[in-house]
This record gives sequence, structure tokens and C-alpha cells, in this order.
Amino acid sequence: MGSCTRRHFMLSTCLLQMITVIQRQVFDFLGYMWAPILVNFFHIIFIILGFYGAYHFRIKYIITYLIWGFIWIGWNAFLICFYLNVGLLDRDSDLLNLGTGSVSWFEVNGYGCKPTYPVNITSNDPFRPIRPEHVDDCLLDYTIVEIIQSGVQCTLALFGILSAILISYIFLDEDDRFDFVNGDAKSPQHTVVHPMYVSYSSIPTSASASATLLSNKHHNNHQEALNNNNSNNSNNQQLQLHQQQQLHHQQPENFNNW
Repeated sequence: MGSCTRRHFMLSTCLLQMITVIQRQVFDFLGYMWAPILVNFFHIIFIILGFYGAYHFRIKYIITYLIWGFIWIGWNAFLICFYLNVGLLDRDSDLLNLGTGSVSWFEVNGYGCKPTYPVNITSNDPFRPIRPEHVDDCLLDYTIVEIIQSGVQCTLALFGILSAILISYIFLDEDDRFDFVNGDAKSPQHTVVHPMYVSYSSIPTSASASATLLSNKHHNNHQEALNNNNSNNSNNQQLQLHQQQQLHHQQPENFNNW
């Protein structure tokens, strides 16, 4: 029962991760944030591996998902620090857009946002998108939105790591343990193994084998003698019966002659 509950918890966590990361991937595509797009793509692959491993009891896939969970937490922690300008990090740099000049889609398109663009546009790179001078009336600043998304991903990743550790512990414990009585395997891949006891006293030796052969031979000879004796008795009985029948037929003839 505990194994099924933990398994369902991990499956539910994977589903929530899949929904939230797809939503995040869509907005990253709209903002042309190429570094997050690539990392999100890998995260989707590992979520699928973790879901498959939990559903089909494949410990290797679960461990792979578990290792990726730590990497995913590190990446989202980096994003939080990036949008907070921690240390040498600058959210206005081209670190996440890989030099394309793109920014988060929520900077201009957030709820209630009113961007103000510069009048005199002078740019050395015509392919670089134009950023507004300032954005007003936003319900939430784009940095807060990105930090919230990263925080949600870290929380779900922690739940996924916890569930993966618990399921891995159960599966590994079942692999190291054999049930010799009447156990119930929790995984369909496990088969209950019952020990087979061998009585070495029943194994014949050379002396006991010779004695057994002599005993069998004596028994066969005795049986043949009994069969012959029974056959002779049967023949004698038949002969006596035949003689009595002849005497019975001769007596009426002698009476008539008399």
C-alpha cells in the first residue's frame, strides 16, 4: 500500500511538472529566450523518463530522473539569482538569449503593462529587438513573474526528488530481499522464491545400492515362486473338477446297465 501511494505521488508530481514546464516553454518561445528553451526541452525528456520509470517499475529511469532533479534545481536557482542581479549577474545582459537581445515576454506583455518606446531609434544591429525605455502599470514586474516560475519549479523538483528517493529505496530493498515463506512481492517483476531442501540421507551410496538390488532380486524371485505355485494349484483344481464331471456322467450309465 505504501509503495502504491509513493508511486502515485511521484506520478502526480511528474504530471504537475510537465504542465508547468510546457507553460513556461511556450512563454520562453514567445520571448525568444533560447537558453531556457533548451534547458526546458531536456527537462521535459527527463520528466517522461521519471514517469515511465515510476509507472513500469524501472529503477534506472527513476535514478536518472532523480539526478536530473538536482541539476534542475541548480538551474532555477541560477535564474532567481539572475533576475535579482545577485553578484556579477545582470538581467539586462544577453546571457539567457544567447546574444539575440531578446528579453522575457512578460516585460512588455504582462497584465496591465504599458511600455514606452524611444522616439529616436538608433541601433547598430537592425535584427536586435527594440526594448522599451520603461514599462508602467504592470500588475507584476516581469522579474517577479520569472522568479515565481523558478520557485515553483524548485518546489516541484524537491517533491519529485523526495518521491524518487522513497521509491528507489523500496525497489532496491525488494531486489536485495527474498521471501521464503508466503511473501507478497510489491513489484510485478519480482517472483517469490521458495527454497528446495535436499535430504542427503536419501541419496544412495554404493553399498546401499547393492543391498537394494539384492533385495529387489530376492523379492522378484519370491514373487515368481508364488505365481508358479498359484498356477499349479489352479491346474490341479481344474483337473479334479474335470474328473468329477466324468464320474458324474459314468454313474447314470452304470445304473442303466444294472
